[in-house]
Amino acid sequence: AVQVELTNDSNGQVKTHLVSDYRSLPGWLFITLLVLADIITFGLLVFVLLLLQEIGQISQSAPAQGQKEHAWMRTDVIILIVVGFVFHLINMLAVPLTLNPDSPAYLKGAVHLVENGNLQGVSSNYGVGSTLLFAPILWLFGKNPWGIKILLHLVALACIPLFYRLGWQVSKKRSIAVVSGLVIANSPDIFFYTNLPMTEIPNIFFVLLFFTLLISAIEKMKLPWMISMMLAASFASMLRS
Repeated sequence: AVQVELTNDSNGQVKTHLVSDYRSLPGWLFITLLVLADIITFGLLVFVLLLLQEIGQISQSAPAQGQKEHAWMRTDVIILIVVGFVFHLINMLAVPLTLNPDSPAYLKGAVHLVENGNLQGVSSNYGVGSTLLFAPILWLFGKNPWGIKILLHLVALACIPLFYRLGWQVSKKRSIAVVSGLVIANSPDIFFYTNLPMTEIPNIFFVLLFFTLLISAIEKMKLPWMISMMLAASFASMLRS
């Protein structure tokens, strides 16, 4: 914290010039990177909107088809989950649970809820989502780190069929869907965050769930899909705010 004294006993004005850096980056460089990040984010948003519009047009022009589930889809998902399970099992046994500076803020609300039965210990920075996520695991496993490790790896495995389904919805090609499932089943970032007691992995799960439900809602235009989509977005927001 920096304190600046602005009072002056003499007449006249005092000109104060403050210079700040972000993680040792000069101010001009940080502003430039921030502007580029905003441009990229806006561009991705426009791309997603155009993609959803295209999907809606295709679904309206295509003839109505039944909801027949293909046997090869189930086979693909089972194989991908088995492959992901093997990699996650190796990672879970080889890499210990790691605490970073933000981890206590995610856990203190859950610990307080288990010990006192109320939400008064919820962090004001991260909200109640992480508390509701980790509290049942802490109640079952106590302070044993295996509880949180198992939870995060199971959520990561649940991301595989969602990403597979998302790849199929966007491309309508089996090869793209399989590659999508393999990407998330072998993603180094997924393996990294499954060993941190934070909400990155659950948030990825709910974001993927939101997008796949959003595409289904646009294609079918039915209320249950819309409600499910909004619930997924709400849970994703609860985990990160």
